[in-house]
Amino acid sequence: MTSGPPTLVYDGDCGICDASVRLLRRARCDATMVTSRTWVLDHPEHAEAATTSVLLVADDGTVLEGEVAVAAVLRRCRRPLPWLGAALGLPLVRVAAHHVYRLVADHRTRLSALVGLRACAVPDGTGP
Repeated sequence: MTSGPPTLVYDGDCGICDASVRLLRRARCDATMVTSRTWVLDHPEHAEAATTSVLLVADDGTVLEGEVAVAAVLRRCRRPLPWLGAALGLPLVRVAAHHVYRLVADHRTRLSALVGLRACAVPDGTGP
């Protein structure tokens, strides 16, 4: 990936992912990251990883994944979200966040449907 502004890479087919990004836009998070949907298929070098976790590709090419990427994005938002992003980096919170993230990611199809969002094409247990 070339140098440029940070890019949020997520599965645009996932109802939970899509709703989360809409919330980030409303929270006025870093506009360079979340102004437009970034589809997995647009990033073939990250496509496989992005079907299991949200990714944040930094301007230097560093890739953050899952709850670590979420925390980094939250730290770039308006108040009070940066506090939440910082809290997700605390040792015990980070461990809990990892397990919660994986639980949601592994069951995203059913959870999306349960809360009335578009269900994902990726079957449960294989995606964010």
